[in-house]
Amino acid sequence: MLGNEQLALLAEAEAARAELAGLLNLAPAALGGQPDSLPELLGTEADWGERARARNPGLKALAQRRQGADSRYRLSQLNNRPEVGLGLSAVQMGNGLDNIELMLSVRLPLQQGARRAERAEAGAMLARSQALEEAGRRELEQAVYGLVARRDGSRQQLELLRHSLLPQAELTFESALAGYATGRVEFAMLLDARQQLRRLGQDQLRAEVARFRAENALLTLTGEQ
Repeated sequence: MLGNEQLALLAEAEAARAELAGLLNLAPAALGGQPDSLPELLGTEADWGERARARNPGLKALAQRRQGADSRYRLSQLNNRPEVGLGLSAVQMGNGLDNIELMLSVRLPLQQGARRAERAEAGAMLARSQALEEAGRRELEQAVYGLVARRDGSRQQLELLRHSLLPQAELTFESALAGYATGRVEFAMLLDARQQLRRLGQDQLRAEVARFRAENALLTLTGEQ
């Protein structure tokens, strides 16, 4: 019979397997076995941060909003400026050119109060959109750095488990098993060694799932999923 902890772990592994199937565009049933070693995505904080800033859909939408506000503000500035026109015309006397006339025209915009209000509103909208974009960028960077830290922590835990803790636990269990067979080790010690090995195996699977989920979330932030 499986204990509650083991059942929860198996459910967590199945959820991760379903996420992996979605990432690979496969049905969950198409993935055979348990996700003992899930695919690993490489990249540092700087790599993922750059990818997220360039590709995140939410940040792109904020940038487009800011660009639209900037265009409106520039247009409001142009509408408030006087229009200056310059023209040249030739004056003929008979068959010859007598002189050249230079014409200068200036058109002053009317309704200055309404134009100033329009410019002020456009400037405020631009400032708001810039603030929203900057806040979105900071929030995105914090999320990316947090996920990378979580992924790196899981990777370090996996390295420790695979190359140190699990091999030591396996040797301890084998030694206890051999000692129990010869009557030198009590059954309780053998059971403790077996339970420790099982707990470390569960920790390894938890770390695999945590790493995969962090990388899956990174793909979502970068708009690659």
